[in-house]
Amino acid sequence: MMKKRLLILVAFMMSTSLACILSDVQDAVETIGKGIELLQEIEESGTWSYIGDGLESIDQANGFAGTIEIQSGTPSDTGETLVEVADSVIWNISTDANGNSRLSVIRDDEERDYILVQDPNNSNRQQAYRVVGDNRYECLNQADYNEDIFATSIEGAFAEYSALAIGVQAMSIAEEAGTESINGFTTTQYDLVSKLDEALEIASEFPSPELQQEIDNLPGFYIAGTINVDQASGALVRFSANYANIDDREGNTFLFTLSELGNQPAVPVPSGSEITVACTSGVSPTSTP
Repeated sequence: MMKKRLLILVAFMMSTSLACILSDVQDAVETIGKGIELLQEIEESGTWSYIGDGLESIDQANGFAGTIEIQSGTPSDTGETLVEVADSVIWNISTDANGNSRLSVIRDDEERDYILVQDPNNSNRQQAYRVVGDNRYECLNQADYNEDIFATSIEGAFAEYSALAIGVQAMSIAEEAGTESINGFTTTQYDLVSKLDEALEIASEFPSPELQQEIDNLPGFYIAGTINVDQASGALVRFSANYANIDDREGNTFLFTLSELGNQPAVPVPSGSEITVACTSGVSPTSTP
């Protein structure tokens, strides 16, 4: 299992041709003890392990409220900041004890509001309504929801981001860095530490000139961020991350903040004449990363 994970981790950061090269040297992976140690470290302390556990704790609560802010654009020469923002999204959610949500999405200074409720015909699906007036709602089809909402759940939002910044989830670990109070939560803070250089050093020991050439051609990457976990509930309270491909001048920032855990107002379920455009089918929330 660990042998395969090492191949996946390195291939994430390289070209698809490298994945083929690495498959030819699987036997060599088993002989490099430090490669196994790195995989074990990522398995136990990887960024996405902390995020997954923290999101699961949020889901087990009696509702929650939180905000996600995502920006993408051109990074600085070092990758630490964005010097030019091409796209910006603010995603606010409040989910009640029944799993229904109010959602507002702000993009390019335009705000749209939505109601997300369980599909009465399928408990694994949701119906998404755009708020078009006082007690007036129109149902979104799948294409509209993909364009407008960005994600229908907090897990879905993190899954979408993980596709934008695979190095954050695959090539970093979380190291404890102290405590911090955020929105009334007493949290343990963890710093994200990139393990890319260490993984590449291990990969460079394979007896493959083709592999070495691929490593030499890799662009520069920047990964940084913090994770804050509530000490009482284990819920993820904040996740802040910067990710950049320095050579290609592509970067993004991601900030999730939990504002409340539990005690959310009930979300009204649209019905009857309130619905100006009826739903013909539901949408499935994106799965947890």
